[in-house]
Amino acid sequence: MDKITAYDKFMQMALKYGWSLLDMNIDFCIIAPDLVRLYHSRYIPIFHVDPVKYPFGIRITDVEITLLFAANYTLVYRQYRSNTPSSPTFLNTIESINLAGQGHKKVSGEDIDNPDIAAGNYIFVYLPPTNIPWVAGKIIMQAKTE
Repeated sequence: MDKITAYDKFMQMALKYGWSLLDMNIDFCIIAPDLVRLYHSRYIPIFHVDPVKYPFGIRITDVEITLLFAANYTLVYRQYRSNTPSSPTFLNTIESINLAGQGHKKVSGEDIDNPDIAAGNYIFVYLPPTNIPWVAGKIIMQAKTE
């Protein structure tokens, strides 16, 4: 299916199901990030840019991080290409948010290093070693139209 046909199909589905093309949110919370690192991975898949739903990819407009308390912590949003999230190929760092003694931080617009994510790619977060009980994040994005 070519991109124009895929986009037309997406628009029909968007109208039918009431999907918004503006400011879609991805919210996540990772409990005990050190245990996740120990028993799973330092890299956690957060979102797959479905090529049927987003044939032209997405553009990230905001990324956030929130902790239970003020701390020195860095959360890294990364883009990967893969057929499956279990064997990804690193493409670039979307944004690295450094909390220098803060409990919350937001990065927006032009301050995001690599906001464009191609259709079919994945957004992962990298979890550095820490002693915090949980980390919450948010990604606000828009579907690209061309």
